[in-house]
Amino acid sequence: MIRLPVVLLVWLGLWGLETARLVAQSEPASPPGADSSAEALPEGALYRLGTLEPDAPPEKGHQSGVYRVMFSPDGKRLISRGMDHTVRIWDLEHPPRHLRLEAGKPIALSPQGKLLATGGVGEAVAIWSLPEGKELLTLPTSADLLHFAAEDRLLLLSRGVLSWYHPRTGRKLGKDLLVRLAVPLAVSADGHHLAYLISQYNHNVQVTTLNRQQTTRTFTGKQNRPICAAFSPGATLLACGGRDRMTHVWEVATGRLLYKLAGQQGPIQAVAFSPDGALLATASWDTTVALWETATGQQVALLRGHRKHVAAVAFSPDGRRLASGSTDRTILVWDVSRILLGRTSDATEPLSKEQFQQLWQQLASEDAAQAYAAIGRLIRGREQTIHFLKQQLASLLESDQLKRIEELIAQLDAPQYMVRERATRELMQLLAVARPRLEEELQQTLSAEVRFRLRKILSLKAPKPVYSSQQVHQLIRTIQVLKRIDTPESRHLLQLLARRVPDPRVMKEARDALKRLGLSESR
Repeated sequence: MIRLPVVLLVWLGLWGLETARLVAQSEPASPPGADSSAEALPEGALYRLGTLEPDAPPEKGHQSGVYRVMFSPDGKRLISRGMDHTVRIWDLEHPPRHLRLEAGKPIALSPQGKLLATGGVGEAVAIWSLPEGKELLTLPTSADLLHFAAEDRLLLLSRGVLSWYHPRTGRKLGKDLLVRLAVPLAVSADGHHLAYLISQYNHNVQVTTLNRQQTTRTFTGKQNRPICAAFSPGATLLACGGRDRMTHVWEVATGRLLYKLAGQQGPIQAVAFSPDGALLATASWDTTVALWETATGQQVALLRGHRKHVAAVAFSPDGRRLASGSTDRTILVWDVSRILLGRTSDATEPLSKEQFQQLWQQLASEDAAQAYAAIGRLIRGREQTIHFLKQQLASLLESDQLKRIEELIAQLDAPQYMVRERATRELMQLLAVARPRLEEELQQTLSAEVRFRLRKILSLKAPKPVYSSQQVHQLIRTIQVLKRIDTPESRHLLQLLARRVPDPRVMKEARDALKRLGLSESR
């Protein structure tokens, strides 16, 4: 017999079951710097959800370990799943108030945060409307993995069979897809990529492109059995943590292993990328959460505060907070922005030219923690920082060489054959600098002649990069500064970086930053 989930509405008080409105509150919210049991918070934590009290009642929080956490799209709620067969929906504006649902694993939140799918305690999947926690329908099937590819499209994996459902009607969408797998690990945000293990004994990670229904790559790295995985925004990177206490990071398009992140002293139980892809969080059984810079593979910070294994991590939509769930039954919400960058809103004394130069050099540092401290100090400089960065980037952004490249691209479609030939040969000589711009033009041009010549130029062996790795890191971190300052002047500099820097990584970072700010790289 199927046991359907039952809604238990708890806001640490009484709720009207019809309207889900708060009627009375029996306990005040946590004071700053403490949880509901007055336990002091670790440095960098905003608050603790749940309690460390050994005999606390269910109304206080999870009764066993927390194995999944996720923020709502507006960042005002946090959803957690515990081994006590409950899902808690925490009100982050009034902690520790929360809504409690009886549900099993797995869980998934829709892109707009209006629907929650949960595995049932029995053989059923429940769909709930949020924030009221009303059960809309149940699907009579078990689930090994749930994922909302869109607000109206729920991906459900059950015993190796992938199905798509309309979450509000329960209607199946399209045909089922059989996937030969043993352990599902992660799905990309758009629902196009599935990472999984093909068997319990084969530790290579497979990635299937679901929209094409084909296996794209096998990722190897001589790792012990993977436990968890996550795709970066845009599915450009795949991170996988395992029992070997390491996290492997691959480039999805090529299968190239970029980093083996080591340093934590226990198996890696959960991984999560920040919304901008700049950071990776790894949760370990050694009670810590490590933060890594994805551009360099360097550790930026190590967060300590849980008393037992850390089993879940998730960034807030703005990337400024991080939630970590633990087998100590609690969730810590960390102020990542302050931990890494300091108080960026605080007014500071004006910096001297020498101090700015020192910070500029620190942006290129191999010590990621030092570089992030410099990022925070530059953000606090705001207008003074923008003036300094304009000067530093002037020679790069106003290069005569870049202007010449634009002239040569125009000449590729000239009426005279010899003009086109000379432009082609000169662009071949400038390929190290011109490649990102030529690749962009190839996607945009309507001229068959120009496309032919661009393909000919781009087919040449890749020349030596224009910038060293340190210079690339310096520019990527500069983009972090400009994105955080977010003024018309900083946005203009981002647009210039997105168009004129002869390095594909820097251009991509600048374009992604503009996209998150709701802008384009307009000319």
